[in-house]
Amino acid sequence: PSRMADIERACQWLTIRRFCREAASDLHRCTSSSQLAANGGGSSASDCAAEHHRLEACAEAKMPDVIRALMDVASVRCQTEVREFQRCVREHEGAPHAEEKCEAQDTRALECAARVILAEGK
Repeated sequence: PSRMADIERACQWLTIRRFCREAASDLHRCTSSSQLAANGGGSSASDCAAEHHRLEACAEAKMPDVIRALMDVASVRCQTEVREFQRCVREHEGAPHAEEKCEAQDTRALECAARVILAEGK
């Protein structure tokens, strides 16, 4: 899997486990019971549209919190990568698109945080 995939997986993990836990549980419960019903010839898993929509809405609303949580982990556990990003931003201070010029360093810090989150499952 690509390194960007780690960031994505960590964001999904944080969304499901920390920020949208209730909506994720409701969807899981619904799809589990729908699959049982479908196996018995009853309704299908598509009956969970409301739960799916609720989880998507929560995930969208909580995305800033998810990114902040990733950044918080990076600032504690990935200090070298964060310092490299900050140094890059300082070097390009005042230049147009300074943050964009430091995207690689930013991504490395977030990848580091993602690996920590995925490894610890926290």
